[in-house]
Amino acid sequence: MYIKYDALNRYEQPQLTLCNPGSVYSTTDGTLNNIVGIFNTVDDFEAVYNFNAISEINFTLPYPDKDNCEECEIDMYKAVQNRRLIFVDDVGYFLISNVEDVYSNGLQTKSVSAQSCEAEIQNKKVPYIADGTYRFLTNPLTPQNKGILNTLVESLPMWTVDHIDASVASKFRTFEDVSEDLNILGFMLENLQDAYECIFTFNCITRTISVYDQDNYVNKTDIHITKDDVINSLNITENADDLYTAITVLGDENITINAVNPMGTNTIYNFDQYIDWMAEDLRDRVTSWKEDIEDVEEDYLDLNLEYYTKLEERSNIQQDIDVIDTQINMYSRCRDNIVASSGFTYVEEYNAVIAALGGDEVEIDIVGISTTAQTTVPISVDKSTFVKNVGKSFYGDKVFKYTSGVWKDENNADVVLTDYGITFQGTPVANDTITVTRTPKEIADVFDTIDLKIINLQNQKTDKQDDLSELDVELQELNEDISDIRNSVNILKRFIDVNVSTTSLTISGLTIDRDDFESAVDDDFFDTLTFTYNGTSETWIRQDSMDVGEDLNDYGIDYSGSPTNGDTISVSRNRDSLDELMNYIYEGSYTDEYVVITDVMTYSDRFDQMKILYDRAKIQLKKISSPTQQFSVDSENFIFAKEFEEWTSQLETGCLINVELDRDDVAELFLTNITVNYEDCNLSLTFGNRFNRFDTKALFEDVLGNISKSSNSISFIKDQIYPIKSGEFDQVKEAIQNSRDITMGMALSANTEEVVIDGSGYTGKSKNENGEYDPHQVKIIGKSMVFTDDAWETCKTAVGLFQYTNPDTLDVESRYGINAEVLIGDVILGRNLVIYNSDGQELFSAVDGKITSSVSAESERLTNDYVERISTVQEENDGLRKRINIITSGNENDDTTNTVNHVETTTGFTFDENGLKINKSTDEIENLINNRGMYITRTTDDEEILRADVDGVNALNLTSRKYLIVGDYSRFENFNNGTDSRRTACYFIDN
Repeated sequence: MYIKYDALNRYEQPQLTLCNPGSVYSTTDGTLNNIVGIFNTVDDFEAVYNFNAISEINFTLPYPDKDNCEECEIDMYKAVQNRRLIFVDDVGYFLISNVEDVYSNGLQTKSVSAQSCEAEIQNKKVPYIADGTYRFLTNPLTPQNKGILNTLVESLPMWTVDHIDASVASKFRTFEDVSEDLNILGFMLENLQDAYECIFTFNCITRTISVYDQDNYVNKTDIHITKDDVINSLNITENADDLYTAITVLGDENITINAVNPMGTNTIYNFDQYIDWMAEDLRDRVTSWKEDIEDVEEDYLDLNLEYYTKLEERSNIQQDIDVIDTQINMYSRCRDNIVASSGFTYVEEYNAVIAALGGDEVEIDIVGISTTAQTTVPISVDKSTFVKNVGKSFYGDKVFKYTSGVWKDENNADVVLTDYGITFQGTPVANDTITVTRTPKEIADVFDTIDLKIINLQNQKTDKQDDLSELDVELQELNEDISDIRNSVNILKRFIDVNVSTTSLTISGLTIDRDDFESAVDDDFFDTLTFTYNGTSETWIRQDSMDVGEDLNDYGIDYSGSPTNGDTISVSRNRDSLDELMNYIYEGSYTDEYVVITDVMTYSDRFDQMKILYDRAKIQLKKISSPTQQFSVDSENFIFAKEFEEWTSQLETGCLINVELDRDDVAELFLTNITVNYEDCNLSLTFGNRFNRFDTKALFEDVLGNISKSSNSISFIKDQIYPIKSGEFDQVKEAIQNSRDITMGMALSANTEEVVIDGSGYTGKSKNENGEYDPHQVKIIGKSMVFTDDAWETCKTAVGLFQYTNPDTLDVESRYGINAEVLIGDVILGRNLVIYNSDGQELFSAVDGKITSSVSAESERLTNDYVERISTVQEENDGLRKRINIITSGNENDDTTNTVNHVETTTGFTFDENGLKINKSTDEIENLINNRGMYITRTTDDEEILRADVDGVNALNLTSRKYLIVGDYSRFENFNNGTDSRRTACYFIDN
């Protein structure tokens, strides 16, 4: 935020300029065009700056005093109308959205509201976007495939694209049924930001659009707001209106997640917000159920993928069988037709069908070629083309003769050999002759050929049917495994209780397997089920159905002992736990239209999309299963004070500000709103989520999560403000571990990796969304492992055997080790550790336990000398203190210091032969400390305020807030005799 100050360091209200639509700011000379006029006076000027949303300004415009104004001021007042622009200095254009004329108590004013010029984008409709997959930004190599942002910006003639993060520009996403009733701004902020996981920012001065990856958009500041200094009030508002613990998930075209959700449904749950509220038994069940869901997710996905892959394989085999059956039918019908017609009249028609099915045609004739050409050249004929052109009923010889430079048939008509499927290579000469003979097979021979084809197809069918039977068995087993997982985490069955009791004393060891019982009764059964033993028939009778001969094992019931007539076993199932859980279920729905499945996708591709939908839904549920929180701070109006100019220049929506929320709890909060009243000098800040450097996207989530859960996310800020505990550098330790954890997470979550193993070794690489291979790859051979980030143009890290130049001998040597850009670790062990700079100069070495710094011979000499000079650390009677006894070396020429004659800092400190002077050009006080004393001077009139030297202390004004002690025995202080407090008493001090 930019605030101007006058010569007396008082802030100046921003200048407001009224412009016509189409006004443009020149970045060259800072001028505006299409100006209507400049406002001289506005009242109650307030600005509301929002992040990732339209901002607004409001002010009141008084009607000019007719007796003391010029006509142009009245014209200016009348010119304030909707759709005109207001340019706010150093902020940008605002589009007037509302003007209200007010006449009250003899005063006429206009109340004006204006929206930041993103409103121009909001006023434009989304152009036609055909269904398809779009790159975010047009690829210069394929400009014919227009990026979706380019398509939108073409409809915004005054707006241009500024910065686009490369990671966003190359992303592809699929869009279907994009409504042309949407406005472009809404489509950008709602659809594109979600689909491409990016952030849009708009420059309202230059009308430019920039886009950042949510992982990269971090704008830190040095601003530190505390309760003692700046915060007037801090409000944390919690809203549970849109809180859900269960959502039903769908993708585009009703894509479901039941094949990747272990419960086998399209509903997922998250009870984290209420887990501490639940009764202990229910809490334990929910925790166990959640852990079981997480444990079986991968197995459930793999089983379903294998199931549907085999199902696809079964479908293909069944389709092959259907084709074989059709071919057998065609061959049989062809054979019957030959018998009925005693000829081959309709064979070609059957062959056309058989060929379309991929089968072998029935061969009914033999085509041969002979030639009398004087030059031996290759000659071939395509039988189907030949038969087609001479007629299906033609049998005999067809003769072609080369005469007068052309080929002629037996009727002396010109012909083109290729029309008859004849290929003739070489140069023919006069009277060259080609004879093509077509002789039909015997009907018996054709029958033998057809019968053989039918037998081969029947054998193929038998093999296919065997494969089908094997697949059916495998599918049944997979389906059972899938059902077992679903049953194990079924939310209905996990939160009901099955109880068993008996009225007989002769039955002991009574147990029940709940899963068996569940499968034997209806899912909606919750009453008591009773079995009575009939001693006469020695069978159990189920009382509700009066069926005789029930096998209790079918219900999972087992017992020991011998039942007697009338013994009763009762099994009850109640849903008390489920009813309790239902109190914490708040249902909603979630549709993600960016997850698309197409007909050309394999089952593996489809499952990848379902898994993406499932994972995205879990992220959304995690957000909306916790109440929304918003931090609002009313602070001192520091932006209007010149002393805080450094802070003010960093203040803008979307930045991170350090805010003290509680004792020992300083959070980096994401600033979403700044409200400034320039007339009352009031400042209000609204913040969104806390910053988590390992989850930057969390800044842009609508739901912020519980404060206590994120209190450790800003530990590195606390380490800067509060002392490091226990002498341990938590920041470095945490950074090392987090580096490992992030790398591990990336490896475990990878799902686009490809592996190639061939003569060159093992190569690991992955494909990007655009189908191109990522340049970050790894190769492993027998002696080393190598990493690259530019597709093998260069090597970034090598582990194993590699060559290097020894800095001492300059010889090329081969050794096993690590050659990398960065090395991070807790401990570095080595008997011989040497560190060189880029010039090959030894900087540091640790050989055989001795540490040596080799920056220069001089620094080594000084180091050794200082080590010898440190003598003792001893304990003395007057307390524990460290005393360093410097032992001189006796060398008069020994210079162990580098003399510094002058030190000057940007903070106003100067240390030279005159002493230590403290003064900045803007300060009214100058401090000087030297070997003669301490002096404080007021710079405006050079008057000495305080002097302390050998003569004593001389002060301009000296205030003692409690006691003034003179010498060893006198003390002056305020005195109150009960009626008059305006007295001073002198006391004698008796030690």
